[in-house]
Amino acid sequence: MEVRKWGCFFDHLEAAIVAHPGTFKINGSFSHFILDKQELVEVGFFDERLLGLGEEDGDFYWRFYKKYKKEIPSADMDLIDNMQSDLADDGYVKGIRTASKFNRDFYSKPKI
Repeated sequence: MEVRKWGCFFDHLEAAIVAHPGTFKINGSFSHFILDKQELVEVGFFDERLLGLGEEDGDFYWRFYKKYKKEIPSADMDLIDNMQSDLADDGYVKGIRTASKFNRDFYSKPKI
């Protein structure tokens, strides 16, 4: 898909939807994404019971991959910036906190 450096956001969005029918991330991030309703129903909705920043995104990603045997595509779009930072508090280790243990236990136990 050609990325234009000017124009209307909705023109860029329409071009991305044409190039990527179905669910896709914008600029490689769940900060901005488009969900196809049928795919959402088939994969299942985001599980807001999970603790931790972005855990429900990762859960949805793996269920999507398991269902369709492909990664969620990404559309590169100008006019949207996904800011990501490696900055964190000194004691923080990504993915190894109480939220991760809760999520592992949550997955392994039957739901009522």
